[in-house]
Amino acid sequence: MQKTLIFFIFCLSFLQLSAQPEYEYPQNYRIKYGFQNPINNLTFSSSNINAPSSRDITLRKVALEKIYPRGLENLIEKHQSFNEKYKEQDGFRIQIVSTMDQNVVKKVRMEFSELNTNMKIYQVYDRPYYKVRVGDFATKFEAEQMVYVLLKTFPAAFVVPDKVRLN
Repeated sequence: MQKTLIFFIFCLSFLQLSAQPEYEYPQNYRIKYGFQNPINNLTFSSSNINAPSSRDITLRKVALEKIYPRGLENLIEKHQSFNEKYKEQDGFRIQIVSTMDQNVVKKVRMEFSELNTNMKIYQVYDRPYYKVRVGDFATKFEAEQMVYVLLKTFPAAFVVPDKVRLN
């Protein structure tokens, strides 16, 4: 009994140690030196004071640089450029349906795609409702103009604020 209890405690302590999150290791970083001249930041008000030359004082500034695996830096740069190009901002979309039935959502998406508009269709799940939203509009005025066109086909359409991607 005592041996099984000791074994159980040992297993528990091992599980707790292995469940701890991984921390960054020092070998993942490289020290990068840069030089900073504090003289450039000083101002001298009197002409009697002899300002020290920039060669006299130079402080070493230490910075850490993260070392990434090969190819990961290129992926990070591509991801950042993509996010800059297609930045999300506050805007408006038109919600044409909100229902609990996925079949209705599929039917509405098909109907909207048959209208041959170049607006994008977005499906949002906000528990318990499935919502179909269309378009990316920067202003509410633009969205309201399009709502009047869509009301003939989708009588429940209305403008909602949302995060949109404008090109």
